[in-house]
Amino acid sequence: MKPTSWREVLETIRQTDPDKAAGYDGITSGLLNFLTEHITEHPSYFLNILTCLLNVAYKSGQSLLSWRKAIISMISKKNDDGSFTKLVSEMRPISVMQEFGKLASKILANRMGSILLEHPQIMTPSQRAFLKDGSTSQCLHTALNVLEDFKEFNKRKPKSQLFMLAYDQSKAFDSVQAYTIQASLERFNLPKPFIDYVLSNLTEAKSCFKTFYGPTDDIAVQASVRQGDPLSPLIYICITDALHEGLRRNPLFDNCKTGYTFSNDAKLTVSSTGYADDTMTYAASWQDQWKMHEWVREFCWAHHFKLNAIKCKYFISDYQGLNDPRWLLSVDGNDLITPLPPSKQFRYLGLWISMDLSWSMQIQTLNKMVMDWRWRAVSAKVDPAQLKASITEYLLPKMDLGLSFANVTQKMCDAWLSTIIHTLCRGFNTVGSLNKSAFCVLSNIPDIFLRMQTSRITDIVVNLNTRKGLHGLTSRARFCQLMGFENANFEGALKAFQCVNLRTTASNRMSSSLKFLQQHQIELVLGEGCASGDAKPLALTQAISKTLRDSSSTNFFAYTDGSTTPNARYPNSGCSVVLTDHENKTLWSGGLVIRSDGNNFIAELAAASCVLKALPEDKFLTLRSDSRATLGALQNIRVSERRRIRASGRPWLNFCRTELNRNWSSIRFEHVSSHKGTQTLAQKGNDLADKIVNDYRILGTCVLLYTI
Repeated sequence: MKPTSWREVLETIRQTDPDKAAGYDGITSGLLNFLTEHITEHPSYFLNILTCLLNVAYKSGQSLLSWRKAIISMISKKNDDGSFTKLVSEMRPISVMQEFGKLASKILANRMGSILLEHPQIMTPSQRAFLKDGSTSQCLHTALNVLEDFKEFNKRKPKSQLFMLAYDQSKAFDSVQAYTIQASLERFNLPKPFIDYVLSNLTEAKSCFKTFYGPTDDIAVQASVRQGDPLSPLIYICITDALHEGLRRNPLFDNCKTGYTFSNDAKLTVSSTGYADDTMTYAASWQDQWKMHEWVREFCWAHHFKLNAIKCKYFISDYQGLNDPRWLLSVDGNDLITPLPPSKQFRYLGLWISMDLSWSMQIQTLNKMVMDWRWRAVSAKVDPAQLKASITEYLLPKMDLGLSFANVTQKMCDAWLSTIIHTLCRGFNTVGSLNKSAFCVLSNIPDIFLRMQTSRITDIVVNLNTRKGLHGLTSRARFCQLMGFENANFEGALKAFQCVNLRTTASNRMSSSLKFLQQHQIELVLGEGCASGDAKPLALTQAISKTLRDSSSTNFFAYTDGSTTPNARYPNSGCSVVLTDHENKTLWSGGLVIRSDGNNFIAELAAASCVLKALPEDKFLTLRSDSRATLGALQNIRVSERRRIRASGRPWLNFCRTELNRNWSSIRFEHVSSHKGTQTLAQKGNDLADKIVNDYRILGTCVLLYTI
């Protein structure tokens, strides 16, 4: 296991939320941030000692005994009716670990998360929890694509069947045994020191409960992965990976394939979707369903997991009533999991869905959100300015999940928008005659229907560009089916989209959004990603690359800057780059004019992107900038498709994405405060970049525009 460095420790400390609760020793992440906030080029004594301590733990494969004690807070779970659980047995125990122990786990979790992001084939595509590119929406997209495909197929072949089972596992994290952790991590061929370190957290581990009267006496922890340890989520999905692989190829029945196969793609079979312990299986026959459930029972029995038979939701498309004989057994065989009709709606990952795609409960939930917001605003007599902020920061984000998936019409969105406007303008007699669109523009409040369609279209574009995840593959299959292709010919379907008029169906969320695109004459074009054909940034990149290759040095410093005329109508900005070697000798300097439309972040990002794209594989670079936003965007470039497509400065991030990922271990990012003098070498380099960029900013007022 690779030892950590003080820079990795410092970066991890700065990633943590300073407002997190303290562990048993009273040390908070905010204190660690305070002790290290001044560190830039050289570590402090404290940071050196902390780094040494972490490396000793990693090398020995043993965490410190003091790191293994946690204080537990009981958090109530939300019931389906909106109430909260009151019994301790139904609450979620959250372990607050000692801060140094969490820091050690966080470093390992970051490493493991980056590996899973770069090599998604390691983990089953069914499990989407706790991954840097995973989200609940991916599971929901896959599930709804299966249900929509079956609904269309069932119209052509009424005798077809679909079985769907949503499992509820009792005390999922608390039931994990040490031998389960060891077997799961060894299955992924993880290093022995890493496995030993993880298992050491359960040896002589202790916890106490936080109460109104103070902490209780210590209790010994015999099992579980602690909900509070940064490594616990990744360990848990390593455990469930075997469960999902067994559902795909059942080891109890000669590795036979089970699941639901899409009607227009015989190669695409979805067996399960999972988000942590929320697992849902799909089968096209009673025989497959029985085989899959037997594997789940065997897996749970071997690892001492328990299923809550009452809370498990089991649906059959041709449900035969209360006496339907196709019931299933619990793990111990004492309870029955009885089938439910396809019209029964249930809550899955925060969304009310049903097998027959009824959306009445979810629409009712959305309507209740708006009415509750209105009642609170009126009863509390909230100021309109504060009320506007609550719309964009509270109400609409809360509605996003339902708006993204449910069968919500424009009429419903307009009704909710009218309620919002009337609440904002209560007391005005002319509110009924207001133009809603004009009011939204002037008050900077999003139109609910347009916001919904924008979110849905973003998801469509992201999913159609995803070729490895189930949410992407199933979305492509559904897109082809909507275009009338029996086989999954994606390129042909994409061409057909430009000339075929879609007929929307009431329960099809994708077709309504595609129809919206056609109505506004927006095309979907097959491309190979973002590549700039303009000579200016490429010429700058080539000049920088040649300088780096020709130099005998292997370590370089790059100072980048961007400049935009404040309060001006010029759409252009300037950006500059200064290259120095390890002896601070200037090797190259220059810049270019780019279009930013007044956003200086774009100019800062453009300069940095050109340098990163030019970096050869055998060179090391320290990128210094006075823009924290730019450094943050570049350091968080390994994100999901959805966040990537919504990112500010997306074209420039894509411009250097390949090279940045390739050379990640050879690049360091450092922030330099601007206009603070020229005492240090970093300040001198930044000052030179600042002088150069002003020339390009002035030049930008009289040259042709460049856009990427």
